[in-house]
Amino acid sequence: MKRSLWLGGFGALCLCMVWACEGGGPVNEQTADGSSAVEYQLEKAGVESSPESGLPDGTVETRPEPQVEATPEPQPEPLAEFGPEPSIEVTPESQVESVPEPQPEPQVEAQPEPQPEPSVGKDYSQSGPMMVSAVPKTDVTLASSTGCSGGLCKVSLEISYPSGTAIQGPYPLAILSNGFQLTSDRYASYAKHLSSWGYVVIRWDTTGESLLSSLSHAALGKMIVALIGWADQQSQSGKAPLKGLIDTTKVYVLGHSRGGKASALAAQEDARITVFLGLDPVDSNPPLGGNRVSAVAGMSKTKAAIAVIGTDKSSGGFQPCAPTAENYTKFYEAAGAPAWEILIVNSGHMQFIDNKSTCGFTCSVCSNGSTTDAKVQELSRTIMVAWAEKYIRGADISSYLTGSWRTTLEQSNQIKVRTK
Repeated sequence: MKRSLWLGGFGALCLCMVWACEGGGPVNEQTADGSSAVEYQLEKAGVESSPESGLPDGTVETRPEPQVEATPEPQPEPLAEFGPEPSIEVTPESQVESVPEPQPEPQVEAQPEPQPEPSVGKDYSQSGPMMVSAVPKTDVTLASSTGCSGGLCKVSLEISYPSGTAIQGPYPLAILSNGFQLTSDRYASYAKHLSSWGYVVIRWDTTGESLLSSLSHAALGKMIVALIGWADQQSQSGKAPLKGLIDTTKVYVLGHSRGGKASALAAQEDARITVFLGLDPVDSNPPLGGNRVSAVAGMSKTKAAIAVIGTDKSSGGFQPCAPTAENYTKFYEAAGAPAWEILIVNSGHMQFIDNKSTCGFTCSVCSNGSTTDAKVQELSRTIMVAWAEKYIRGADISSYLTGSWRTTLEQSNQIKVRTK
């Protein structure tokens, strides 16, 4: 009977434990006979209870260690998705290719930078940017203190001046003097060209001169100085258009033949004269002598920048127009620096003047060269402006003095040049 009851209870226990394991009830709750679901599970696994534990076969009840539920470790917040990190391949040291030590670069000797050819700058062979106007021919009687007398003190003036706005005035004064027995109209192209570059130009004719009655060269030099004073007075208090137009603080004197000599004599007397140009100047005496004076002897007295243009076909013959002993080379050699000498190859003394065909006997006695009159005059006008622009306005004329303009003409044997 007791055995039957035990078996019945055991069966019930088994049913209860099966129900608990299949989710029918809590694992640690008591069964109907007072045993726990754990005991039921042990019995189901074939482990018999010992007597000490109250099991019928006297086995010792082995209880499993209580299970502690593992707490999941906190996971870091997911990072912003930037894509998978690139894998870095690590090369074993034995496979790393050795990098050669850097070698110093070979030293290359620095080459000097090529220097540009001096630019031509302004083309002074062309007309300047100003329009040219003229004052009606004006007669002026100069003081006898210059050395003139009677009617020889009366001179006629041709005045050209710039008009326009390209170059601002007042403008430098230039006085252009004629050769012996030549008139100012023979040099009109020079006056017009120079005025187009911003100069007031006075050309002047003496009256009453002849082979038998001529002015001394000393008087001619003083008359040029007197004309500077007259021009200054016209600019200060005269009438339009000359009023306020002329700057006589820097004066340019230039002349042909005898006019070149007279201009050199004036430059030796007046410090306002800062630039001189002689067109084949001649230091000879007047035809019939009288009051001899040498401009060459006094060249060291002037502080003016000296330039001379010479010819090579009028220095000899029965009546040389520019004798070698008194020609342009002597002016250059006697001058201090700065000085510029230009020989126009194969040219004659009278090839400087405009319209030589109407010159008559005066022009016929001088030999001409193979260089055309037009070329002689173009070169002379170019040099005339360039020299004044350098020493009156400070222009860069390096191409004319040492650069491409000079080189081209020298290589083609059109000119020969000396400078100092």
